[in-house]
Amino acid sequence: KILTLNFIKVDFDNDFLDKKYFLYLFNSYSGVKRQKERMLQGTGAVLKIPVKSLNDIEIPIISMSEQVIAFIVSESELIPG
Repeated sequence: KILTLNFIKVDFDNDFLDKKYFLYLFNSYSGVKRQKERMLQGTGAVLKIPVKSLNDIEIPIISMSEQVIAFIVSESELIPG
């Protein structure tokens, strides 16, 4: 695969971090959002986070079963009703 400058591939140990939980945290969790906002660089319409800064983002790690539950709960909050 070829990734442009606006994308990054993340590899991690599946024994400690569920992919769906990671995606939820990286894209929606307020604590991670604040970290990413502080790392933004650039001017104009396109702001970027340097790859070196991405390594510094702190992801809260909980047990695998809690990660699955947290993801399911976060998804259920998106369902109208």
